[in-house]
Amino acid sequence: MTTKGMGTGNVVYTIFIPFERVENKCSSYTSFDHSDGWNHTPELEERKKQLEDELMNAEKLEISNLKITPEGLQEYWVQWRNEDVQSDCGE
Repeated sequence: MTTKGMGTGNVVYTIFIPFERVENKCSSYTSFDHSDGWNHTPELEERKKQLEDELMNAEKLEISNLKITPEGLQEYWVQWRNEDVQSDCGE
């Protein structure tokens, strides 16, 4: 994740998101989002509450370590198995 040009009025925000192949479609994480803040810690607990209704039963959000760019963006990345798009995967 980079935020080159912050403060210049022309920020180039770049993220790299690796996709990994899985053998079983029900093992895949089908959704991702983030919780961020410029020069302050993201409100992760609030974001977790907003996302919990999208989880499949007995699942949890997988949350990255805090990522910080040299320009001051602080961000957590969150992924999960989504109930809407994986409803045929059972409980």
